[in-house]
Amino acid sequence: MSAPATLSMVLRRARALPAPVASVAVNVLVVCTLVSGLVASLTHLQQDALASTLAAEPPDRTVVTASSPYDDEDPRHQDREVRAALQPVVEVSGGDVVSVVETGTWDVVGSPTGLAFAAVTGDGGRVRAAAGRLPEATSSGPLEVAAPPGSGLATGDAVTLRSRTDGREVDATITGTWEVAPTDARWLADLGPTAAVVPLQQIGEVASGGTQARWRAVPSTDLEPARLGSLLDAVTTTTTELQVAATRLSTSINVTTDLPEVLDDRARELTVLRALLLVPGGLLVLVAAAGLLLVAAGLADVRREEEGLLRSRGASHRQLVGPTVTEALLICGGAALVAPPLAAAVVRIGEVRPALDVAAWLGSVVAAAVCAAALCVPVAVRALTGDRGQQGTAERQRRRLLTGLVAVALLSGTLGLLAVVTLRGFGDVVGQASASPTVDPLLVSSPALLLLALVVVAALVLLPLLFRGVAALLDGRGLAPSLGSRFAARAPVATVPLALTVALASGVLAFAAVERASSVAARQARADHVAGADVRVLTPPSAQRAGSTRERQLLASLPGVARVAPAHRADTYIKDLPTEVVLTDVSEVTAPTLLDPGDPGWRDVVAPPWDAEGVGVALPDGTDRVTVSLGGGDTGGTDLWLAGPDGEVLVVPGRLRQGSGSFAVPHREGLRLVSVGTDLPADADPQGRRPAATVTADGVRLQTGSHWFAPGGSTRVSFGSRPLEMPAPVPVVFTDGLAAAASLDVGDTLTMPLLGTPVQARVTATVPALRTVVGGGGVLADLGTALPTLLASGFDADPDEWWLTIEDGAAATPVATTLADEPTVAADVITRSRVLDQLAADPSTGGAALGQVLLLTGTGCLVVGALLLVSVVLLRRPEHAEQARRIGAAGGDRRLLVGALGWEYAVTTGAGVLVGVLAGGVVAGLTLVSMTLGPDGEPLVPAPEMLVPWLTVVVAPLVMVTLPLLTLVWLTRRGHGHGLGALDRHRGGR
Repeated sequence: MSAPATLSMVLRRARALPAPVASVAVNVLVVCTLVSGLVASLTHLQQDALASTLAAEPPDRTVVTASSPYDDEDPRHQDREVRAALQPVVEVSGGDVVSVVETGTWDVVGSPTGLAFAAVTGDGGRVRAAAGRLPEATSSGPLEVAAPPGSGLATGDAVTLRSRTDGREVDATITGTWEVAPTDARWLADLGPTAAVVPLQQIGEVASGGTQARWRAVPSTDLEPARLGSLLDAVTTTTTELQVAATRLSTSINVTTDLPEVLDDRARELTVLRALLLVPGGLLVLVAAAGLLLVAAGLADVRREEEGLLRSRGASHRQLVGPTVTEALLICGGAALVAPPLAAAVVRIGEVRPALDVAAWLGSVVAAAVCAAALCVPVAVRALTGDRGQQGTAERQRRRLLTGLVAVALLSGTLGLLAVVTLRGFGDVVGQASASPTVDPLLVSSPALLLLALVVVAALVLLPLLFRGVAALLDGRGLAPSLGSRFAARAPVATVPLALTVALASGVLAFAAVERASSVAARQARADHVAGADVRVLTPPSAQRAGSTRERQLLASLPGVARVAPAHRADTYIKDLPTEVVLTDVSEVTAPTLLDPGDPGWRDVVAPPWDAEGVGVALPDGTDRVTVSLGGGDTGGTDLWLAGPDGEVLVVPGRLRQGSGSFAVPHREGLRLVSVGTDLPADADPQGRRPAATVTADGVRLQTGSHWFAPGGSTRVSFGSRPLEMPAPVPVVFTDGLAAAASLDVGDTLTMPLLGTPVQARVTATVPALRTVVGGGGVLADLGTALPTLLASGFDADPDEWWLTIEDGAAATPVATTLADEPTVAADVITRSRVLDQLAADPSTGGAALGQVLLLTGTGCLVVGALLLVSVVLLRRPEHAEQARRIGAAGGDRRLLVGALGWEYAVTTGAGVLVGVLAGGVVAGLTLVSMTLGPDGEPLVPAPEMLVPWLTVVVAPLVMVTLPLLTLVWLTRRGHGHGLGALDRHRGGR
C-alpha cells in the first residue's frame, strides 16, 4: 500500500470515528505536555535546591582555603603559583579566588588600639568603604590605611603604629573605614576585626616574620547540578597542585576544605530529589499507556471488518499495520512537537517555568513514543496472530486463555517483587552516590512497576470473582441491577481490561494524594523535631549572659509569648554510646511538643517531681524580698536558689552580713526557697549546737530550721521538713535506637550522668525520636523530677536553651526579630516557621516542589483517565446496541437499558476504583518509607508517617468515572449509533 493510500485510509478512519480519535489525540497531548514540563522543570528545581542548600552551609565549608607564610622577597610569584593551583575550582563552577595578607599586631602609639595590616585582592574587590575611601598606593608620605569599624579611628586621622614583633614604627593616614558586604561573607569570613586594610603593593613595607598569606577559592552557589562531579575532581586536582606549588616555592602550604563532604551530601540530596520528582511522571505515563492500549484494542475491534477486507485481498502484515502506525505517528508526533511550547506556557511548579531546552523536547518525545507503542500493539498482535485465537475447540481456547493469564500473573508478580527489592535498596543507592549522581531508570520506574503488578494480579485473580459475587448479591434485587451485574460478570474479557485501566488511574490518584499529604506532614514533623518548640533560644556563652532571671523576664515579656521553659543539655556516654541528654519541663501540656510517644509509659516521667511539702519553703505569691539568717559572720558570695513549679531554678546572688542577708526575688507563682550557698563550715557541731536558719518573706517568718550539706566540696543549707537528698531512681525516656544498642528495656535501671552528676535512672518508656536530638541516641528527663538530685549535688542552674510557646494566632517571626538585637540573651534563635521554610527547599524530602508535582500529576491523571474512559464508552457503542436489542426482544424499555448499562459500568469501574485505591495506598506507603531519606542516605528522623486524605482519595476517582457515566447515559437516551433505536422500534411495533 502506497503512502498516499495509507494516508487516505487514516483520514477515512478518523472521519468514521472522530470522537475516539480526538480523545486519543487530546490524551496524548496532555501526557506529553505534563511530562515535558516536569522534565524541563527538573533541572531548574535541582538548581534552586542545590543553590539554597549550598547557601545555607557555613561559609568555611563551601570554599577551598590555602595558607602559607608570606614570601616578602617574591610575593607576586607566590600569589601566581597558588592562584594557578586554585583556578580549576572556580573555572568549573564560577566564582572567585581572593587573597588576604595579614601581618602581626601593630599598636597605635598613644592609644590602646591594636591593629593588623591586611591587603585584600580579588576580582571586583571584596572590601568596600563604609566611610571615606579605600587606601591607594603612594610613593612617598604616610601609608594610607582603611581602619576597621569600631576602632575609634576616623577619616583624616594621622597616627603612628609600632610593631609588636620588631618595634618598627610606621606613619599612617586614615582614609576611611572598611566593611564587608553581607553577600561577600564567603570570600572574607576570616578577615579579622582588627585588620587595617592597606594597598597590596605596600603590604611588603609592613610585613614581618609573622605575616601570613591566605587564598580562598570560592565556588559559586549557583552551581549547575551536572558540574558537581567536575567540581569534586577540581578540588582533588587543586589539593595536589598546591602540594607541588609548595615544593617549587620551598615553603609549606596548608589546605583546608570541607567541600568534598558538602558536595557528596548535595549529590545524595539531588539523587533523592530526581527520583521523587520523576516517579509521578512515570506513573502518569503508565496510566496513559494502559488507557491507550485499551482504546487501541477497542479501535481494532471496531475496524475488524475493514481488516478482514484487507486480508481477503491478500494484504501483508506491513499493510495491515501501516495505517494504524501512521495514525499513531501523526497523533503522537504532533503532540511531541506541540507539547514543549504548551508546557512552557501552562505548566508551573511554584515559581519554576519549564524552558524550551533539550530536556523538554526529549521528555516529550519519550512520552509520545510510549503512547505510540501502546496504540500500535493491539493491531500488531492481531496482524501477526490473525484469527488463530478464535480457532480450535472451546477447551483449547480455555487452556490457551488460562496459560496466558498464568504467564501474565507470574510476570507481573516478578516485576512487583523486583520493584519492592529496588525500593528497599534505595537508601543504599543514595548512600553510595558520588558527586555525579545518576538515577537508575529501574529505580524511578519501581513504583510504577509495583502498581502495575498489584493491579494486574488483582484484575486477573480477584476481579472476575468480585464481579460474580456482586452479580449473586444483586440477583433478584431489581431487574436493572441484576442485568447490569450479569453483563459485568459474563463478559470479563471486556470488563476486566476496563476495570484494570480504572484501577491504574485510581491508583495514581491515590498515590499522588497520599504522597502529597504525607510529604507535607513529614516536613511539619521534621520542623517540629528540629525546632523543638515554636521558638528555641540558644543562650550565649556564660561570660556574655545577662543572667537567667533577666533572660526569663525579657522572654516572657515579648508579645505573643505564652510560656517560657528552660532546657538543659549535655553530651555524655551510656555504655560507650554517644548520648545527648535533654532536661526540660515535661508535663501533660508540653509532652506532645517534645516527643511522639508510642507507649503511655512516658507519663511516669511527669509524676509529681517531689514532695512539695517536704522540700523547700513555699514563698507567698507576690513576695518582693526574702531574708535569710544563718548565724555566724560575714560571708563572701552567697546565692539563693529558688525552684519554680516547672523545675526551673532561679539563682539570686547576694551576701550575708553578720550572718543575715536580704534578697530581691522575682514575682513568680509557685516559687519555693530550696537552698542557700555559703562559705560557712558545713560540718555539724558534735553537740548539735548548729544555729537553725530563719527565713522570712517580706517580714513574715516562714520557717526556722535547716539542713546543712556539702555537695562537691561547697557548703549549702537546704530548707523544708526533710533534708535535700538523692531521691529514688529518676524516670527517663530513651530513644529506641539507644535502648536497643545499650540492651535496655522499659523498667531497667542504670547509673548514668545527668548534667555531670551520676544518678540512678529508670527507663520508663522508649520513643522513636526526641525533638532537637538530631544524631545518636537521646535521653529525656523532666527537670522538675530530677531537680532534687541536681540540687543535692550542685549543678549549673543557668539553662542552655529557652523553649518558647507562642500564643494561638501569634507569629514567631517578631519574637525572633526582637531577640536578634539581644546578644546577651540569644546567641541564635530557631523558629519552627524558619525551619519549615528551609525544608520547603530541602531535596532530601522533595521539598515543596514534590507536593506541586504530585498535584500536577493528579490533575493530569484525572483528565487523562476521564477522557480515556469516554473513548471506551464511545467505542463500545456496538456492544451496547446489541444489549439494547436483547433487552428490547425481552420486552424491556429504554429505562431498563439505561439502568442495566449504568449498573454494568458502576460495577466495573467501582471494582477498579476499589482495587486502585488500595494498590495506590500500598505503593505510596512503600515509596514514602523507602524514598524519603536524609542527606546522608539514611531514613529520615523522625520517620515519615503515611497520611491518607480519604476525601481526596475517594472523591477524585469518583469524579474521574462520573463524566464517562454521564456520557453513557446520554448516548443511551439519545439512541445514537446503529442498533440503539431498537427499543423504540420494538415499542412502536407492539
